Amino acid sequence: MCALKERRNCPVCGKGSFEGSPWKKTVPSNVRRWRDCLSTVWRCGSCQSLVSLEVRDLAPFYQDYPFSLRTLSRFTRLVYSAYVKRLLESGIKRSCSVLDYGCGSGVLVTYLREAGFADAEGYDPYTPAFKDPSRLERQYDLVIYQDVIEHLDDPMASWASLSRLVKAGGLLCIGTPRAEGISADRPERHLHSLHQPFHLQIFSEAALVRSLQDAGFAIERIHRHHSCDTRVPFVNWAFLRAFMKARDGMLDAGFEPPTWNHLWQAPRLLFTGLFGYWLASRDEMVVIARRLAGNAPISGKNPGKTSEAPPPASRG
Repeated sequence: MCALKERRNCPVCGKGSFEGSPWKKTVPSNVRRWRDCLSTVWRCGSCQSLVSLEVRDLAPFYQDYPFSLRTLSRFTRLVYSAYVKRLLESGIKRSCSVLDYGCGSGVLVTYLREAGFADAEGYDPYTPAFKDPSRLERQYDLVIYQDVIEHLDDPMASWASLSRLVKAGGLLCIGTPRAEGISADRPERHLHSLHQPFHLQIFSEAALVRSLQDAGFAIERIHRHHSCDTRVPFVNWAFLRAFMKARDGMLDAGFEPPTWNHLWQAPRLLFTGLFGYWLASRDEMVVIARRLAGNAPISGKNPGKTSEAPPPASRG
């Protein structure tokens, strides 16, 4: 797929440029169908975020997207159980109203309702069951923004809409890759966090914190872990990444049924399965922020623009 144009200015801070980037790397896609598609990733010299240079028509790439295969499996339930525990520790109660923005097929929404969150809603303009815009006409105690911001053409335009959706004193939970944890010397180690060409930019932790604070949020907690990291054996990001590498290294392998043969043929899988939570590569993060009372929502550099919709099933 040929690039239509290029992102030569940083969409996060608006200051850094491709020409002034401290490093540029060419990386392949981590999706089997597009493994021969190469993308250029560059680091902003100003805010340290990562930017995907090529601008493509991504509609063909999202056809048969691996994340659309996600179901409420035993693995997923264990991941979501740890996710909910983290939210409860941050003060969210099961009686709170919750919106999963960019919910894809709604797997997390289904789990939340099963877990006792009676007022859990999802919104995704590409999913018929969740495209009702009236869900964006109220405020929530918690808005989940998991694996969305990195897919947006204009990420800074989303902050005003997010601020309007969160009640004063309510929480915003953002899960996204973390640019500081992605090194130039071993980009292949971070192929799944880079996730080209789907991830258009990857915020640095510092840039994300600054953006949230400018939008009227106070940072409550930062987890430098992938959202699927748990202390349960074999339910962690290091194991999942090693499992995919033991096959063909592609994201698709993470959605294929595991076999015990893979464990015995790759002993390292046993080690990462048991201790992977403590081997976190810090290339992912979950940020929980509280909306401050009395702060008017702003959106950074595009104050009048509404939030862009995430691509279909953009949980990745």
